[in-house]
Amino acid sequence: MFRRLPIVIGFLLLLVVSCGSQSSSTGLGPLVPRIINGFADKTDTAVVALTTDGSEFCSGTLVSSRTVITAGHCVMESGLSARDVHVFFGTTVGGPGTSISAAAWDAHPDYHLTSDGIPMFDVAYVTLSEDAPVAPIAWQSTALPNVVGQTVRMVGYGVTNAQYQDGQGTRRRIDQVITGQDSDFIYYGDGNSGTCQGDSGGPTLLYTDGIPTLIAVTSYGDLSCIQEGVNTRVDAFADFLSQHITGTTNPSITPPTTPPTQTVTATENEPNNDTGSASNVIAAPGSLSGKIGTENDVDWFKVTLPAGETLSAMLDVPADRNFDLRIYNSGGSLLATDDNDLGVDESATWKNAASGQRVIYIKVSGASGSFSDTETYVLTVGW
Repeated sequence: MFRRLPIVIGFLLLLVVSCGSQSSSTGLGPLVPRIINGFADKTDTAVVALTTDGSEFCSGTLVSSRTVITAGHCVMESGLSARDVHVFFGTTVGGPGTSISAAAWDAHPDYHLTSDGIPMFDVAYVTLSEDAPVAPIAWQSTALPNVVGQTVRMVGYGVTNAQYQDGQGTRRRIDQVITGQDSDFIYYGDGNSGTCQGDSGGPTLLYTDGIPTLIAVTSYGDLSCIQEGVNTRVDAFADFLSQHITGTTNPSITPPTTPPTQTVTATENEPNNDTGSASNVIAAPGSLSGKIGTENDVDWFKVTLPAGETLSAMLDVPADRNFDLRIYNSGGSLLATDDNDLGVDESATWKNAASGQRVIYIKVSGASGSFSDTETYVLTVGW
């Protein structure tokens, strides 16, 4: 993904890295790659990698049996023609999956970079040479309602380390809360995670009753990949995109007109939340905050996980406190845990392989050290 830098030339250098053919790097990165990409993603099969010579350079989303929507800068700044491009369906480029050649691709005719390197009209389409092996998803072809404050999912095959530019090629996802919206863009940035180089063109997905809709594509942000992200709304350029979507769409899905509230906020320092029977219910993916008042204090949360979905839980903790994160089933059996040391964030996942939904419990506890009501953690839950 493009990153906004203090000077234009630096931005342009990164722009080439973002959308040119990338090679693997052997540099060692920080111990917390989760600040970039979050969790490996095996469920959003309509999200694809754009590749050239077997290397991923951008991401995109299948919206019909023959059409992928991506970012305009993936086309215009890559120096590639359609015959150089393949679209990969699978979790990791180079692994099991299907690669289909591009028959055509083009960016919006008004695409351009501003004087400070910001890509405008930053949408494009890719036409596949044959039908895709997976089902497409809906895209926001009508006017997008106000989504500020909504929790969305962002997916891409980009790097997991902004400093060393490595780790790309595997589909990953993060959940983010939208902090701003204007006629062309949506904005986000939590200071902990974000999309990065190679995630360009990947989707911002708004889920309604478990069904995703593409509402924006990854465009640009800051150099660290965690402070500020800006994604281009697809509804703003629906006239152009609609002209180039070929093949069949999924008739059972339509873009939402009134997105649900997906951000959940727990009562801070929950005094009556210290048993599973008193759990706060998490009804949809999102982020919440809480406080652990003493070493013996615990917070419980309840999730009803659909069949086949993978629950992901990430706990951001204060730098001078030691927290533990555990996932249990309804019978009290431990399913997953992460017990890192002082100041280290926790993360755990568990897949519901059953044929029906399962009730799952998440437990947050203070492992050791003194705690106070001013010590706030952030729990991000997705599936």
